[in-house]
Amino acid sequence: AMTAMTAATLDSLSGGRFRLGLGVSGPQVSEGWYGVKFDKPLARTREYVEIIRKAMTRERLTHDGEHWTLPLPGGPGKPIKLTVHPQREHIPLY
Repeated sequence: AMTAMTAATLDSLSGGRFRLGLGVSGPQVSEGWYGVKFDKPLARTREYVEIIRKAMTRERLTHDGEHWTLPLPGGPGKPIKLTVHPQREHIPLY
């Protein structure tokens, strides 16, 4: 969701010239910086892209996947929506 917020903001600030590029990185970054086991990187990336695309619809975001559940069950979080208006309806995603 934070990536979607950042992409929407950058698209707005750039006048619709922003493109979002994503990759799986590697085990050193995944486990060293994020504390996330480098397991099933392509499946995790597919789900990550799905969450970004859902968030970009600017509807309340919920997701129940293999790797992430939004909002986190049992916590105070609730489904929220993106408040930033991107310049374009669909930001190119690579």
